[in-house]
Amino acid sequence: MGKNAVISGDASYEQGQIDSINVTNTGYRYGDQEVVNVQNSAGQTVATATLRTLGPGTTEGKWSSSTSFLSDSTKALHDNDYYQEYSYDISTIIDPTKYDTLIKDTVGVAGTKVFGSPLINTNSNLDSKLDVEFQVWNLSNENYVTENGNEAIMNLTGNGSDFFSREVTSTGVRIVAAGSVGGQTAVPDAFIEKVARMFELFLDDSAEGINETAHRNVVKTLRGEEGTYHYDLGPTLQRVARGSGRDYTPNFLTDSGIAYYNLSPLFDSHVSNDMVWYLNSTGGSPGDGDNDAQEVIEHVFHTLHMHGLDAVSLKLYPSISTDWQTGPLYKAMEEAYDGGFWDPSGYGGNAFKTNANAFELAAKEYLFLLNFCMFDYSSLWDGASLSPEWADSVKTPAGIQANLSLGYTLYNTYIGPVISKPSLATIRSIFQDGDVGDPTIAGASGWVVDGNEGVMTEGGSSEALVSQVIGLDTAASNAVTTSIGT
Repeated sequence: MGKNAVISGDASYEQGQIDSINVTNTGYRYGDQEVVNVQNSAGQTVATATLRTLGPGTTEGKWSSSTSFLSDSTKALHDNDYYQEYSYDISTIIDPTKYDTLIKDTVGVAGTKVFGSPLINTNSNLDSKLDVEFQVWNLSNENYVTENGNEAIMNLTGNGSDFFSREVTSTGVRIVAAGSVGGQTAVPDAFIEKVARMFELFLDDSAEGINETAHRNVVKTLRGEEGTYHYDLGPTLQRVARGSGRDYTPNFLTDSGIAYYNLSPLFDSHVSNDMVWYLNSTGGSPGDGDNDAQEVIEHVFHTLHMHGLDAVSLKLYPSISTDWQTGPLYKAMEEAYDGGFWDPSGYGGNAFKTNANAFELAAKEYLFLLNFCMFDYSSLWDGASLSPEWADSVKTPAGIQANLSLGYTLYNTYIGPVISKPSLATIRSIFQDGDVGDPTIAGASGWVVDGNEGVMTEGGSSEALVSQVIGLDTAASNAVTTSIGT
């Protein structure tokens, strides 16, 4: 055609230029026999093709996750410790020993393992004129008591078990009941439950008029916690037995009886004040529900008042307050005695004014009478009266308010905010007539076993601070949060 010839003209494609087509992704919404263009990698149409839709489509495979990629920088070989599915890491500027227990006891999920990594502080310069408000909560090391949850009565072992065979704890008070010993049969579990229920009802922190903080202090005092006035003497013990002390051989309330039953280790490690008697052999005839109720209430009150109230402010114990004759309790007792409303002749008369031991005994009875009548429970007494020990004119809240102003103030300051008042209907449903040896036929206790009583839980660490930033945009808030290390 000649040397160096220049050929011009239109090029065309012929059949046979494409050897094969591999469909890696069928796409979707194509119709059968639809004609489509075939393009090369440069986007040029090189052929046309007729599609057939004869079955399911196909796509090129892909990895659904990078879990098995050993080259992934976020992956590590499992060591069943740090690198495992159920571990998590908390990054903070706070020493892990300060928050580890708090995390595990409050928000940690069972079966997981927590680790702590140091958070390096950064200083971020923020070019912002926005106002910043910090809200900081100090989670202090404050013990608190959960009032819900009653344990079952259990066998008593160890100290005291030569005489007491059964026990249960109710809102900070350990209740121990005599077994079949000393010629007496055991106190029935059903009666022990009624005693426990009365402590529960009188220490109901959800009742109207109860001050949560003051109530919590009462329960802590009953428990004998550190910082309470009988911490060195131990927690509160409520003893329950049948009849009276002299119905046991030997009498377990005498020195010889205490030695015989080896009760000193139990008594010396607790504080106790009074007995609750089942079928009291020195009181009224058994089987009267109101009499049974007031018998239990009186001695439960003795325990609550003498080992739960604010004894320091009341100047209840001369051994603690040498100026006990200047306290609000003494002055209220003096008011009732001098006014002729209270006759303590059965337990020392006016000796309470000068004798410290007589004052302590008289104070126990005065507090019971005041509390009992401020609760308006006098109808439980035989004939609805305890005169002449306590005048009928002050057996109601109105009567006390009118005649015993110091007593009325004392109740509203030290007793009403911490001891709750169950209704007489509730009390009479628990203590019905007919119990001469079987408490179950004279009303159900209402003691429901549903957990562990009085669980103590750490409320937090004084060095763990939870902070929140308000009023910043996202970037500024993140910068400040990083700076304070929350």
